[in-house]
Amino acid sequence: MIDVTPGLLERRPRLAKAVAEVLTETAGRVEREGFAQHAFFDGVTGLYCTRGHFTQVVLDKYRGQNILIDGVDLWKSVIAGCDMVLAMHLGQGVATWNDTPGRTKDEIVQVLRNVAASVRLAVSA
Repeated sequence: MIDVTPGLLERRPRLAKAVAEVLTETAGRVEREGFAQHAFFDGVTGLYCTRGHFTQVVLDKYRGQNILIDGVDLWKSVIAGCDMVLAMHLGQGVATWNDTPGRTKDEIVQVLRNVAASVRLAVSA
């Protein structure tokens, strides 16, 4: 695991808080609903992959609020922030990690919660 959270979010506390909240809510969604592999959204099962879940959480929470961070809509920044923080912690892209054969819902939930906690710690230090 590579922890670069402080460098990514240290001067953006609002973004860091939003990323941590989204990852925590995403963990709850995955825990309740499960997850898909090899598809952002599986139309047959109605399930999202990990990235699909956090994208939906972000859109539900922030789209249309007209909040800007460095001139970019908050919801776009949070999606990118979740992607970057997870990829850095995982050492690979979220989709690749999600689609690893044998990946379990419990693993995804644990990683999401751990990364959210790491983000909170990094910006509170």
